[in-house]
Amino acid sequence: MIKSGKKILTILGDSLSMVRFDEDLTLWFTYPYLLMDLLGDSYHIVNRSKRGNTTVIQTNPQYLYDEVETSESNYVIIQIGICDCSPRIILKYERFILKYILNKSVRNYYLKFKSKYRYFFTKYFPKTYVNRTLFESRYRVLLDSILKLSTLEKVIIINIADTNDKNKLRSFGFENNIKDYNNIINNLISNHSKCFLIDLYSYTENNSNFLLDDGIHINKIAHQIIASDIASIVNDN
Repeated sequence: MIKSGKKILTILGDSLSMVRFDEDLTLWFTYPYLLMDLLGDSYHIVNRSKRGNTTVIQTNPQYLYDEVETSESNYVIIQIGICDCSPRIILKYERFILKYILNKSVRNYYLKFKSKYRYFFTKYFPKTYVNRTLFESRYRVLLDSILKLSTLEKVIIINIADTNDKNKLRSFGFENNIKDYNNIINNLISNHSKCFLIDLYSYTENNSNFLLDDGIHINKIAHQIIASDIASIVNDN
């Protein structure tokens, strides 16, 4: 049971805020856990992060109700966007077809073919899970739902990190996608006094020292920086 007087900090994130055992990024090194030490016992941290999370998933009415509208949060952290904007060669409905309709040999050939010519497909047949227009619409819904909370003090937005050179060469337009979606975030939060930005893109731009080998997820150093930035915003520094 939460003690009376505790502030509630809710994290709405994707896998960037979660553990990755394959990279030795255990719970103790993630920024949600680090925040517990930095903020102390007067704060209760609720991590609602989900792998593969997008703005469309997060604004599902059930998630909005369970994780936002009834959360009584004083602080909300949003770290969503990389799953929305990443170039894709296969969308979710295609995965369903591949899994349940095509036989294994045809499926494997199709996947290998598309992977081999990934740059071609991402250039001439660009796909994302959430296009720019839908991303802006869903992000606005999420932000508006948070800002309506009577308990809210601040919303802390972590924008989309840059990716490494390998990913930029494999997928056409990856860097432009990240910049475009970050610009959408910037425009949405620019007129809200309760919104504070942690510019993860600037930290990682042309600097792979903050990224894991996959060029998507952030390493222990970046988690420490984010935790410190969040604590500073919460503490008005």
